[in-house]
Amino acid sequence: MNVLVLGADGYCGWATTLFLSARGYTVTACDNYVRRHCWDKYRLRGYPTVVAGENSPLYPVAPAEERLKSWRGLSGYEVPFVRAELDSFDEVYDLIKKTSPDTIVHFAEQRSAPFSNLSPQHALETVKNNTFSTYNLLEAIARINPAIHLVKLGTMGEYGYTPHKDVIIEGDIDFPKRPASPYHMSKCMDSIALEMMGRIYKLCVTDLHQGVVYGVATAETSMHRNLYNRFDYDGVWGTIVNRFCMQALCGVPLTVYGAGGQSRGFISIEDAIRCVEISIRNPAEPGVMVVRNQITEILKVGEVATLVQEAAKTLGINVSIENTYNPRIENENHLLKVSFGKFQTLGLTPHAMRETLVGTELKFLSRFSAGVDNHLLLNQSIADWRKHENNGKESDV
Repeated sequence: MNVLVLGADGYCGWATTLFLSARGYTVTACDNYVRRHCWDKYRLRGYPTVVAGENSPLYPVAPAEERLKSWRGLSGYEVPFVRAELDSFDEVYDLIKKTSPDTIVHFAEQRSAPFSNLSPQHALETVKNNTFSTYNLLEAIARINPAIHLVKLGTMGEYGYTPHKDVIIEGDIDFPKRPASPYHMSKCMDSIALEMMGRIYKLCVTDLHQGVVYGVATAETSMHRNLYNRFDYDGVWGTIVNRFCMQALCGVPLTVYGAGGQSRGFISIEDAIRCVEISIRNPAEPGVMVVRNQITEILKVGEVATLVQEAAKTLGINVSIENTYNPRIENENHLLKVSFGKFQTLGLTPHAMRETLVGTELKFLSRFSAGVDNHLLLNQSIADWRKHENNGKESDV
């Protein structure tokens, strides 16, 4: 099967690209490196440059072209790399015509809710980048080959932190949606486009409502230093699990935003890439958008902190937990009531966060803790979602 992976240089995209290649798929990797370079022009006045335009992961990550050369040498599998701008319809059209994919896996979107709330410019760039890329893909697929299966990465955040249903049933196309940030709003707009174009033009569309992904090492990325995946721990790009893990390894108190009762769906990177393959092997029927909730467990933020704290103890590290200022506008006792489990019925054997933290995550990351930038680690609330006067109001754009 011929698979085109968009956003292949990113966290989920890189792990998925190697995973599919190792299993015999004919994979083409595509990215425009916007995550590495283009965000730099959106740094904000008054913020430390390295934080506001944060692009520095825990350890250096070579460009995709170099990493894929290493992959070819280690695995014997060839994965060509293409640079393309998905906000250009002509480039999207040419890309699909040249690669002739059976399936397109779409990771090529700005992925950070905090980034989208740094300023009006950050918000608009997020909406533009995400919605333009998705709609261009749908238009091109409809014109070139409606049988191409589009597997699109969405977010559980589309359901919102104050859902209007007591229980959200997996597979429901849930409207009206209740996003909590410009990033989440862009994903909702994507879903509307997916449903409309899929219904009208009989496209094959799978919308994955993914939770917070954690973990850094997979079987493929662990094969060589040149294949390591990206790991961010700052307040703009790092997820809650990343933040807690690095705080624990550095002996810094785990900073729980607010009350810590916010419920979120979580999934390990190993399970996430397997879910993508399961989706590829179980395509949507033409004209019917499939929605799957790509999570394996629901945990409160405070519970995640406790799991990291307990896992750190197995390494001889004692770390405290502190409830701190919450830069987000959210229900701090939100109970996420959503059904999930379709992937398990299709063959997924999920990993629990507890076992992943102890068995893989902290041990891997401990090798790099000496290189942590404490300024990044201690400035986790840099992206304040409140519209305070002069807080992110001006930018250098």
